[in-house]
Amino acid sequence: MELGARSLRQRLRTDSEGRTVDVLVLAVLVALSTVLYVGDLGFYSDDWVFIGILHRTQDQSLLGLMEGLWSGDAVIRQRPVQILYLSGFYALFGLHPLPYHLANAIALLGAVLLLNAVLRELRQPRALALAVPALYAAMPNFSSDRFWIAAHQATLSVLFFLLGAWSAFRGQRVGRRNRRLGLQALAVVCFVLSALAYEVTMPLFALVAAVLVLQAKGNPVVLRRLFPLGALFAVAVVSLAAFKFGVSVRVSGEATPLDQLRMIAVGAPRINLGVYGVGLPYVLWWIASHALDVAVLAVAAVASVLVARAVGHAYTADVRATAPRHGVVGAATFVLGYAIFSSRPTSASRAPRWTTASGSGRRSEWPVRSWASWRGCSGRGSSRLWSGSSAAR
Repeated sequence: MELGARSLRQRLRTDSEGRTVDVLVLAVLVALSTVLYVGDLGFYSDDWVFIGILHRTQDQSLLGLMEGLWSGDAVIRQRPVQILYLSGFYALFGLHPLPYHLANAIALLGAVLLLNAVLRELRQPRALALAVPALYAAMPNFSSDRFWIAAHQATLSVLFFLLGAWSAFRGQRVGRRNRRLGLQALAVVCFVLSALAYEVTMPLFALVAAVLVLQAKGNPVVLRRLFPLGALFAVAVVSLAAFKFGVSVRVSGEATPLDQLRMIAVGAPRINLGVYGVGLPYVLWWIASHALDVAVLAVAAVASVLVARAVGHAYTADVRATAPRHGVVGAATFVLGYAIFSSRPTSASRAPRWTTASGSGRRSEWPVRSWASWRGCSGRGSSRLWSGSSAAR
């Protein structure tokens, strides 16, 4: 008995130490991928539209600025969190762009750490729980979210979504009723905030619901515990859909839903599996030929070695066995991450910022990430992949 208790304490201590190491590795990775450029960023494109509206608003209080954005731009009305974010930062920092970009970098770090926490909560192998968010942090597919303030709401949306997913999964394991209900309420609030920041994560709510039901394994007690969450969730989804369709100006256009699906079916694989998949060597060659930067290469090399060693150290044989299942989940996440754009009269397959939601398993790279975590954990395959991804970023 004493031996078993000692073994349990040792395992818990090892898990805690591993979690700390993984958090530090991911934090360093995000910092390395940000530090070389964040100080040189400014305002671009649509940023100036919003800044102009805020500057011309007579009432410069926070509520006045929010009202100015609401009345001054029809598209942003469906994203109240973005209105609050832009108005709040303009009220605090005005025309100084650095705080906006630092806040976005912190939000990205939060999303990366939460993705790791979600995978751990789902009892995934440690190597996978580290490799997936590491690649998500370094992949260049949604790079515009990093430098375009008008797209920062996508990062916030993913941050809230992942916090909601973690709360929902953790709540299913908690025995105490009050704590479970609190976590379920937090999950619903975070999902609402995610959708009100950017609608791109809304189809992924279905994936969370499916995982929760599958985890219950038909147990009537567990299913009953899910009822409060399911009821709140259903009300929230219906309310969000009514609000979005009520204020959005992007639910109709010349392109039919079939046209939209066709553009996504062609464009999404072209961007994610073409340009940033099999075409990545060409992209890296083009960068090296036209904009070679020794500092970027050095940072990419350091990041690749750091993550490859960490994943290799965490690797266990069960990662390979679970790869097919992760491939299915990754494909589903990729499809759902693009699903919202089937209702929009624009080509969702071409804008890098829109891949933010097809990207935490997103961009069909959850299967790729699963592959990386078992194929190259000794350092060779994964090191090349991370190095290339970081350099392209």
